[in-house]
Amino acid sequence: MLNWFVPNTSNKFKPYLLRNTALCLYTLILFSFNTLSGFLGISQAQASSITAKNIIQMTNQEREKYNLGVLKENAKLNAAALAKANNMFKEQYWDHFGPNGESPWQFIKASGYVYIYAGENLAKGFKSSEGVVQAWMASPTHRDNILSGNYKEIGIATVNGNLLGEEIMLVVQMFGNTTTLTTPSGQYVKGDEEEPSQPAENGETKSIKITYPTEDSTVNDPDFDVNGTVSNQSGDYSVELYEKEKVLGKLSTNASLWEFDKNGDWSEGNHSVSAYLGVKKDGISDSVDFFVDSTPPQIAQSDIDVTKSGGGWKVSIDCDENNPDITLVVGTKTYATTLDNGRYSSQIDGVGSDKVIVVASDENGNTLEFEITDMFQEKGGNVLSSFMNSVNIKDTVNVIFVAFIFILLLIEITVFARKGMLKQHKGNLFTMSIWWVLLLVGALNGFGGVIN
Repeated sequence: MLNWFVPNTSNKFKPYLLRNTALCLYTLILFSFNTLSGFLGISQAQASSITAKNIIQMTNQEREKYNLGVLKENAKLNAAALAKANNMFKEQYWDHFGPNGESPWQFIKASGYVYIYAGENLAKGFKSSEGVVQAWMASPTHRDNILSGNYKEIGIATVNGNLLGEEIMLVVQMFGNTTTLTTPSGQYVKGDEEEPSQPAENGETKSIKITYPTEDSTVNDPDFDVNGTVSNQSGDYSVELYEKEKVLGKLSTNASLWEFDKNGDWSEGNHSVSAYLGVKKDGISDSVDFFVDSTPPQIAQSDIDVTKSGGGWKVSIDCDENNPDITLVVGTKTYATTLDNGRYSSQIDGVGSDKVIVVASDENGNTLEFEITDMFQEKGGNVLSSFMNSVNIKDTVNVIFVAFIFILLLIEITVFARKGMLKQHKGNLFTMSIWWVLLLVGALNGFGGVIN
C-alpha cells in the first residue's frame, strides 16, 4: 500500500499515484467532471433571466396600458416575499396557504407592513421574466391582482431551491397598500379591451400628450421609455422629442399611442422633456418635468455590526439615506429595524443554518438586497468548514481533489528531504508543482459565475 503513496526503493522513489499516467488521469477526470457536471445532474448556481427588477417593470407596463398608477417597490414587501419563498421550500408546499396554516398575510404582517389591501401571485419553473408575467396576465385571478387599482406598492422574491423533489426557481409577487385612499389615474374593468382609434374628422384640433412619465414624478428605472398619445391625427405622423434645446430623437407611427426609446439610460437628476407632433416649428407639443432616482440605499458590510446579545444577535446598520426602510430576513422570519442612536438596529433570534438577508429601500422604491450570513460565524470557528459551506457540490469535489494531490506532493517532498534526495529530484518536483498550481487555478475558476 505504501508504494501508492510514499516514495521508496520498491517503487523506485516514485509513488504510483504521482506517476505520469496518474497525473494525466487526474487532469482528465477533473476536466471531465467540471465540463459534464451539468449533464450529470450536479447542482450548480445558474444565471437566470428572471429578476425582480424585470418583473416589476413588466408588471407596471401592463398597468400603464390601462392608465393605472405605477407600483412602487417596497422593502417590507420584498422581505415578506422572500420569507414566503423560504417557507415554501422549508415546508415543501406549492400553494398560497401552507400546511401549518401559513398565509400570505402572515408574512406581510411579520415584515412590519401594515396594509389595508394586500395580494399575492406565485410562479415556478419559468425561464424568463416575460414568461412569468404573460402567464399571470393570462389567468383572470392573477391578472386582477396586477391590474388592481387598490395596490400602490409591490415586492418580489426570486429564490432557487428544491421543491417537492425538483430543483426550481420560485417567484413570489406581493402587492400592498397602506392607505385607504386609492387614486389610480384609470380604471381596469374585467374583459375591457382598448378601443381602436377613430380617424380624425374635419375641423378637429390635433394634439399630443405625454402620458409617461407624469408631471413632477420620480422614476427609479433609468431605462424607461417615454409614452404618449395623439388625438385627431389620421395616417402616418412623426414625433420629435427634446430635452430643453437638445434633440433626443424622432419616431414615426400611425397608431394613436406612441413610445420613444432613448436607447440608453437616463441620467440621475431632473429632466424636462418636450414632445412635438410633426416638427418643432409646428408648435403642437406637450412637456413634462420629472426626476430620475435609480440608486438604492448605499450599505456596505463595513457599515454593519453583528454582536451576540442574550440568546440571539443584535444587528446595527449605518445608512446615510434619508429615512430608509431596512428589514432583515432570516429564513422564513422577518425583523424590522428601528432607529437607535443614529443607527438602524434589530434584535434577532438564533440564525442556525438559515441565510440572513438585508433588504433596504429608499422613499422612491430603489431596493438593495445582500447576504450577511458570514457575519454570524462564531469567532474562532472552523474557517475551512465555513468555506466549504459556501460552495456547491462541484466546488467541494474540486477542493477535495486538489487537496489530495497536495498531500501526496507534500509526502514526497518530506521523504526526499529526510533522505537528502531533494537535489536529485528537484526537476521532477518542480514540474509536478507547476502542474499542481495549474490544476488549482483550474479548480478555483469553477467558483466564479458566468453570466450572459
